[in-house]
Amino acid sequence: MRYARKAFSLIEAAIVLGIVGLVVGGIWIAADMQRRAYGVADAEKAVLSIATGARNLFPLSNGMYPTGSGSGVAINITTTVIKSGLVPQNLISTSNNSIRILNGTSWSIYLNGVLAGQNNSISLAGWAPDSASASRLVNAVIGAAGKSLLAYADCWDGTSMSTYVYWNGSVWPPASPLICPPPGSGGQVMIGFYFYPNAN
Repeated sequence: MRYARKAFSLIEAAIVLGIVGLVVGGIWIAADMQRRAYGVADAEKAVLSIATGARNLFPLSNGMYPTGSGSGVAINITTTVIKSGLVPQNLISTSNNSIRILNGTSWSIYLNGVLAGQNNSISLAGWAPDSASASRLVNAVIGAAGKSLLAYADCWDGTSMSTYVYWNGSVWPPASPLICPPPGSGGQVMIGFYFYPNAN
């Protein structure tokens, strides 16, 4: 006697689809975390490479950097640094002449004279899309640069200075990792790195 083959019930099909969804979701999350980790590693290399090149391009003259017009104004040297060839082509944003460091966000580089924030430093400032990426990048650069190259690092939500957190090189190694705040109303986290200059 032949028996008819029993088909999957709707409940069984739903269970199989649920298991497949969990597996695919887990793979997607792991791949996204790996992509973000690679993005931070690439951003760390870019920050250090550009900062080192800019330090050689703009050595300290007579003990100080110039200050932009008006008290406390840094001088934007992004265009000069890009034209010098220090920035890889894939990191240059031609639309607004900026540097794309972390997931395509816009960054600029400055000379900071004695009246501009962090005295006599070359700074890279830009944006991160979220707190986790910002925190990973800040801590990676602090660890890789060390206190002999990096004078100061900070991050804030880009809206309120009450969210401002920083590392100033006074404690080495840092007592604990810097944890950047979530994005403010602008939707991104602001990051700044201040590097000691090369002296003539």
